[in-house]
Amino acid sequence: RRLLATFLTAARTGDLTALERLFTADVVSVSDGNGARRVSRRAVVGANRVARYVAAFSTWFWNGVQLRWVTTNGQTSAVIHRDGALVGLVTVAASEAGIDQLLWMMNHDKIAAVTDATERPHSPTSAPDGE
Repeated sequence: RRLLATFLTAARTGDLTALERLFTADVVSVSDGNGARRVSRRAVVGANRVARYVAAFSTWFWNGVQLRWVTTNGQTSAVIHRDGALVGLVTVAASEAGIDQLLWMMNHDKIAAVTDATERPHSPTSAPDGE
C-alpha cells in the first residue's frame, strides 16, 4: 500500500527521478482500456520509458481525482474517480527490487464490479490513515 501511495505521489507530480527509483529495470506498464481513447494499447517496458510515459500524462490525468483504496486479487489497488465518475483502477506488482508491473484497468465494464463503498477517498499526494 505504501509503495502504491508513493508511486501515486510521484506520478501525480511527474517526478521522473522518483518514478525511476521506484521501478525495476524491466518494469512493465500494462493498460486495459478496451479500446478507450487516451489509453495505451501496448505495454510500455523499462524504467526510463515507463517513467517518461507516466510523467507525460501527469499534467492532465491526475487533476481533480479522488482515490479509494480497495483490494483486488489480493493486492492493494486504487480506484480513480474524477467528479464522481469512475475513471479507472491502478495497482502494482512488486518485489524487493521495486515495482515490476503497473497494472491499469481503464475498462469500465470490467471494473464496475469493484465495490469501494466502504473505503475513504484520500488525496493522491498523501497516504491514507496517516501512513
